[in-house]
Amino acid sequence: MYYLKKNMTYCCDEEFKIGGEKLQEYLSLFYGIKADRIAGNFDIKTEKVTELADIILRKGTLEEEHFSLDIEQNVTITAGDIKGAIYGVSTFLQKMDNETLAVEKMHLMDGPYKKLRGMHLYLPARENIGVYKRILDTMAFFKMNTVIIEVGGAMEYEKHPEINEKWEWFCHFADFEFPGIGRSRSVQWSDTYWKDSIHTEHAGGSYLTKAEVKDIVQHAKSLGLTVIPEIQALSHSYYMTLAHREIAELQDDMFPDSYCPLKEKSYELYFEVAEEVLEVFEPEIVSVGHDEIRVLGECETCREKTGHELLAYELNRLHEFYAKKNIRMMMWGEMLLHYQNYKGVWMGEKRETINEYGFHHVYPEGYNAKYHIPKDILMLNWQYSRDHKTEQYYEEDGFQSVFGNFEGSKILNWQKRSISDNTLGAEVSTWVVTDEDTFAKDGIFFEMAFSANMLWEHDYDNDKYEEMTEKVIRQMYFIKAIMRGEASLLFRGADTEVIYTGEKEWAFARLDLVKAKSISKPAGKAADKFGDTVYGVSVDAVNLLIKKEFKAEGLVFLHAAKKDMEYIPSHRFPDYAPLGLCAYVLLYEDGSIETVNAVFGKTVGNTGYEIKCGDGSEEAENFTIDDALEEKKEGLKAPTFAPNSQWFGSILYDCIPFIDGEATAFLYEWKNPHPDKKIVKMRAINTCQDVEQSVVLFGIAAMHYTDN
Repeated sequence: MYYLKKNMTYCCDEEFKIGGEKLQEYLSLFYGIKADRIAGNFDIKTEKVTELADIILRKGTLEEEHFSLDIEQNVTITAGDIKGAIYGVSTFLQKMDNETLAVEKMHLMDGPYKKLRGMHLYLPARENIGVYKRILDTMAFFKMNTVIIEVGGAMEYEKHPEINEKWEWFCHFADFEFPGIGRSRSVQWSDTYWKDSIHTEHAGGSYLTKAEVKDIVQHAKSLGLTVIPEIQALSHSYYMTLAHREIAELQDDMFPDSYCPLKEKSYELYFEVAEEVLEVFEPEIVSVGHDEIRVLGECETCREKTGHELLAYELNRLHEFYAKKNIRMMMWGEMLLHYQNYKGVWMGEKRETINEYGFHHVYPEGYNAKYHIPKDILMLNWQYSRDHKTEQYYEEDGFQSVFGNFEGSKILNWQKRSISDNTLGAEVSTWVVTDEDTFAKDGIFFEMAFSANMLWEHDYDNDKYEEMTEKVIRQMYFIKAIMRGEASLLFRGADTEVIYTGEKEWAFARLDLVKAKSISKPAGKAADKFGDTVYGVSVDAVNLLIKKEFKAEGLVFLHAAKKDMEYIPSHRFPDYAPLGLCAYVLLYEDGSIETVNAVFGKTVGNTGYEIKCGDGSEEAENFTIDDALEEKKEGLKAPTFAPNSQWFGSILYDCIPFIDGEATAFLYEWKNPHPDKKIVKMRAINTCQDVEQSVVLFGIAAMHYTDN
């Protein structure tokens, strides 16, 4: 075994400096280890430095993103580039036993399964720039290599300040002044057609300066991330069409979302906007959007042309612009697909819809444009969940593709669908505010880690779903530490002292902790203190008052909710108030009070929670369009390898589940802001609005921090 020391040294090639800094930062953050870089000009290939340094990061003749990890008397990470160096660092740290601070001696060679592994992000609100950078850090730590950053109206345009002004106005109006209860979603269903989503969460409904955006881009690039700006064209063009209505496809539209593809002014404005974005990002690839195209060939200028002709013309104009700058073009490619969905509808063909108010709308047709555009355009494939062969369709048409809006935890037949080199990889999309709380609520951190792992590993398939989920649960400690700038007390070795366990005579549920699988070693060690069997007491049925004086660095709650609750994603602006089920109120010796809230989907889940897919059967894996039509399936999507709860990833961010097959309880760790004050009383107060719902409390333990 190789053991970390309290004080360590490292050395690295200068071009791996950021890798060394991350090693230093994470050793301190995760394990409380101090690591100093050796000063001076050393050739790290010499024995002298090998003797002096505990950890060595060096350049080698390895492929891009590949690394070797050699652990003997010291640790040597060899990589061909900065990405491989960072990946080697993260692999070394994740293999460490957090309790013994030891890792097995080994020689490991590793490299990625898929070439592109990324996320799609909005720009952050100004106050969240620091959080945003930590999200980028987390991506690099999990071996992601690409970030697609939507730009739209959320970056300062010096030549067109009117775009920023109109964008701010529109976001505020859509969210706070437009009639309806759906905020910006009310705008979407307000017209004859279901309009493009507005993305009012983008930069907090405002915009960042060029300098602020450039700072974010440079931070991402320093981590080895390829940064792709998304400069929406044609659809999702509110940011241009509201400021310049003269280019709108529908002139009488109150909120036009698309520009006319035949008006020269559309290109004059778009290219000027793009030039400013390119100046800041200096990209090798640009995404031009093109999802949700619902208006095409409607205005007087272009109504004599077919959708195929208009789309091909517009894409060729954009491609010519970017090709001259040696920039590859990427696009959401659903308009170029022609297939039958699981309701028997031929997607890509012209079709009429009638919305709930009786308004008629005709969807445009454009799939034949694929025969008249350059084949080097990279296709973002978010239709993969609506047909089991979309990536094959792109390949047959001569395009490379990337799974977009990817949810690796749900896709069936991954090995079969990803095997082609023509399918470059995948990106996880985040159509929400870029902050920790929202990412946690929407299960994005879980999905990011799950998808990143499967895009890296060469042998993942659905039969390893539970194994991968458990791996991701263990990795949540690293994500939270990076995002919060401090490691979990349990992860850092805090000991626990039982304060309360539920009484058998009042029990609503029983949990066998011997039988319950301990996915996390730190959580399992804490739960062991409660004994072999614990009983859950419903806090709405008893007056739960705990009188015990103690000091603690934090508290551990082992609890559950009686039943599941409705999940509503953040982009639908849900009311979170009903999710508050219980308040644990702490009274300190000086009379001050703190409250720990049990919130469903965040700090507590339901007793029926399981770690398994909802549909992993052979029948589902071989499901075809013919089966769907014969069975008259109503869903638009193909069968998926979905978890049994939509709250699945959300709960796993802050909680560790203990499942014995009969019931499930969740271990939630809370850090005490007043560790030097004595707690003298605790009361559990039911705050739930549903009389059939309540928190079931199995036990509470105090954490006493012991630094490793």
